[in-house]
Amino acid sequence: MKDTPLPEAREYERALLGSMILFPAIIPVILSRLGRDDFFSTKHRVIFDGILAAAAKGVVDFNTIREALGEAGKFGDAGGDRGLGEMLDGVMQPTSQLWTPTLTGSKRSLPPGTFSTSVKLWPRAYRAESRLKMLLT
Repeated sequence: MKDTPLPEAREYERALLGSMILFPAIIPVILSRLGRDDFFSTKHRVIFDGILAAAAKGVVDFNTIREALGEAGKFGDAGGDRGLGEMLDGVMQPTSQLWTPTLTGSKRSLPPGTFSTSVKLWPRAYRAESRLKMLLT
């Protein structure tokens, strides 16, 4: 959506998509600044589309995103449950605590290693927060 292409930063893309999942109220703000083509990763574009489809249904959570991607025949392109779970890597809660969700429909936790990956990535995500704010302002 911007005239100047953004630099490739997959970890920022994941953090942005994860934030959209955790805090759907920011979706209109994101849409006013970024679009599907601003994502470098094809998988991230597919997940972005899934989030928007879920938002159009009125509920943004793992189940509605999974359902929207399935209806579009794109769940595999998004990386399945693992691909969706990866979007939460590095996303911080306002209390600076990492959030480990449970996939509601299947009653199982995120794939093994997701939390430990988040713990490793959170310092980078925290430092990247100011950079991300600069991109969005």
